[in-house]
Amino acid sequence: MSLKTQMNIDLTSVFFNSDEFAETCSYTDFATKNKATGLKCIVQNKAEVGTEYGRADYSTVVVRFEDIALPQRNDKIETDTALYTVLNRVSLEFGAWTLQVESEEKSKP
Repeated sequence: MSLKTQMNIDLTSVFFNSDEFAETCSYTDFATKNKATGLKCIVQNKAEVGTEYGRADYSTVVVRFEDIALPQRNDKIETDTALYTVLNRVSLEFGAWTLQVESEEKSKP
């Protein structure tokens, strides 16, 4: 088995495994309003930052390339606890996008 093949297997079986790092999310394309549900994403690097408009929470979210071919600014990612707005594509490595996002906590019913 090649290294590339093993890395693709690990991407799904380890990193995007809900028992390990991933959580279930939905992804909404800002331009078309198309929504993909039941995807796996990894939220990381939460940091609250002061801005001239108040405090904002900036994070990165990792999504699989096979789920989201070309993420765009203002697309939305939703988990059980937060709604994220895509600000920038940071990188595409090993079949996964790393996205810089701004998060907004969901209000509790």
